[in-house]
Amino acid sequence: MRLKDLLRILLINSLFANGVNLLFLTDWTQRIWQTWQYGIGLGLVVYGLQAVMLYFLCKPYQKNLPFRKGLSLPSFAMGFSVAVAIWVVAQAAAVILNGAPVVYPTSEKLLRFLAVFGLNTIIGAFLEELVFRFLPVEYGRQAGLRKVQLGVLDLGTTGLFAITHLSAYLFRLQVQWDHLLGSLLNPFVTGLVMVLMYRATRNLYFIAFLHAFTNNDLYLVETPYSFLTCLTVVALWFAVRYMKNRTTRRLTT
Repeated sequence: MRLKDLLRILLINSLFANGVNLLFLTDWTQRIWQTWQYGIGLGLVVYGLQAVMLYFLCKPYQKNLPFRKGLSLPSFAMGFSVAVAIWVVAQAAAVILNGAPVVYPTSEKLLRFLAVFGLNTIIGAFLEELVFRFLPVEYGRQAGLRKVQLGVLDLGTTGLFAITHLSAYLFRLQVQWDHLLGSLLNPFVTGLVMVLMYRATRNLYFIAFLHAFTNNDLYLVETPYSFLTCLTVVALWFAVRYMKNRTTRRLTT
């Protein structure tokens, strides 16, 4: 994969996302969103189209991309387990340290959350992380880029990730032009955090679950410890990976 091939995939996905955001502003889609079950169906259609598009865009390079290793069942189990553990620990810390009250959701709210999260939110987050984190990181690895070059690559791809949200900010949230740059800083900074976490963990499922829960959360306890817990876990994860890689290099030399 060449740099222009990577940029082509990112730009096409960015244009697709902006087009979908505009489509969601039409009257007929707004009527669909009034019933959340129909909204899930519409989301599945959109994400299905994006997945097919992404498949054909990546098909020429799939032999050189470690899809099997990066998307394996053990990786899923690890990513899901750690993400759930962070969710539990962050709330438990708020209860133990702050005495925060636990508020249980109604069965209807829980059912709706699980349906939307499992059939829409996590799929959208996974596809975005696959495009804007997995592909650029693998390109940088295969191209043998140095640290400074990797930093430039991360900034550039994260910028495109932020632009993916352009139409949503302009037309759905109706952000004024003079406030647009400041608004786009939110997905830009989030994208930088995600790519750094992905480089540290190399677990796409973990990053996708974090991304999804950022977009659609369900807390039993209002907690200020989510991000701190996440950073601690990622740092420990990175340390374990580093020590394993170091041991492997010693054994092979």
